[in-house]
Amino acid sequence: MRSLRTARRRSSPPAPARPACVRRFSAAAPPVPQAVDAVVVGGGIIGASSALQLARAGRSVVVLEQNTLTSGTTWHAAGLLGNVKGHEALVSMVKWSRDFYAETVDEQGLSDVGFAQTGSLGLARSAAMWTQLQRATALLEEYDVPHTLYGPGAEQPLSAAQPLHPLLELEAEGILGALHTPTDGIVNPSDACMYIVRLAREAGVRFVEHCGVAQLRAHELSDGTLQLTGVETVGGDHISAEQVLLACGQWTRQLAGSVGVNVPVAIAPHQYAVFEPMGADPDSGRPLVDNSLPVVRDYESQIYIKPEVGGLMVGMFEGPHAMMPEEVAARNSGDSEVPAGASHELYTGTTDKMESGLMAAMGLVPALAEQGIKQLLHGPDTHSVDHEPLLGRAPRTDNLWVATGFNSLGIQLGPAIGLAMAEWMTTGEPGATLEADFAEMDVRRFHPQHTADPQWCTARALEGYATEYAVHYPAEEFSSDERARGVRLSPLHDCIAGAGAVFGAVGPSGFERPLH
Repeated sequence: MRSLRTARRRSSPPAPARPACVRRFSAAAPPVPQAVDAVVVGGGIIGASSALQLARAGRSVVVLEQNTLTSGTTWHAAGLLGNVKGHEALVSMVKWSRDFYAETVDEQGLSDVGFAQTGSLGLARSAAMWTQLQRATALLEEYDVPHTLYGPGAEQPLSAAQPLHPLLELEAEGILGALHTPTDGIVNPSDACMYIVRLAREAGVRFVEHCGVAQLRAHELSDGTLQLTGVETVGGDHISAEQVLLACGQWTRQLAGSVGVNVPVAIAPHQYAVFEPMGADPDSGRPLVDNSLPVVRDYESQIYIKPEVGGLMVGMFEGPHAMMPEEVAARNSGDSEVPAGASHELYTGTTDKMESGLMAAMGLVPALAEQGIKQLLHGPDTHSVDHEPLLGRAPRTDNLWVATGFNSLGIQLGPAIGLAMAEWMTTGEPGATLEADFAEMDVRRFHPQHTADPQWCTARALEGYATEYAVHYPAEEFSSDERARGVRLSPLHDCIAGAGAVFGAVGPSGFERPLH
């Protein structure tokens, strides 16, 4: 523990939250448009990407951002791009987004978005995780993603993976196998967002900063469906629109809730530690850490290790989720709203939140034990209740759309999410270009009886966060928190329970059904 105590003493506190933004106009500022085809709420990477693709589809679009572009989760995201995912739509979207970012690299190897093809190295310590990594290669093959397995039964022994990351102690730390995906990479999230904003502006999109939405304007159709007519801004402007897209992260749930639409997400603060630079190799003079090193995901230790400006960044999806700030718990429970000025909000960082992960990282990379922690960054992330994104037209509405709940995948999915949303909003089919089925991500998959329950949403979202890197078995249940259970019962529930049944909650429907 000596190294971790040293790191605590040398760590610096996170940057303070920026003050709330207020709306300002200059004499030269163009007026907010009175009517457009689509209003996009949220100036992060999801909103900007969606606006870009809508404009390319011939729609007039305005993006309203209550603070500044890149606000919310975008500015503090880790910027990872990894193709190893659980189903086809996610693999397809990451691959498309990765190619979008890679196209920005010029002949000198420089990129407008800070893209670097580092590759990824996923590690398995157990037979179950090794099986999961082997199964993941089926989707990689389907989408022509290059990959190599190292370990038992694979073409290459684990020792052959060691040169990919010389700082790792693979065999000494009990690693059983590894999966290498060489075309994975990293980007700078803020640069990526502003690059997409630039493309969108060139396509005719209007971005209005410091312009929050005070009200969604809507009326009810004869069948009870809600039809939006536009939005009213905090500054009093009325914008008529044929469609409205909410892509505003942790603010999406409360804004949709203002017109009676339930978006089942919760805020799960995530923390990573940025270590001090490691310097250069004394013999060659080359940096010990640069972007030639792959991003490492030690799944069973629940950590990722990323090259970061000459040093390493370590992030952890701790399970169960730990160190929930009181103000975030109040927002998740519905006792308070996310304030408009929380655009660059950070929470107190502590090594206690990720102590086991830091120790695992120091075991894998012994050189980390000699480095201090330069920064602990602890910020909000939005997680859905079944660990799948929430996309599509909101239930019981005619033209209100949502894109949120990306479970720490927003940057790597962003460009493709924009494409999918634009196709969905203009043609009704989200997966035409991406050639993937989006049914698992349709926001309408949930029943309003439990999506309206903030306790249910929070319990499920935090469990999903805690199992981000876990082994996922077929037909597994969300069941670790009693607040996520017993929401929908059949008329025969008590009778069957009295007979000794063991129940499971059936996916999005939420019904308690007997398993055995």
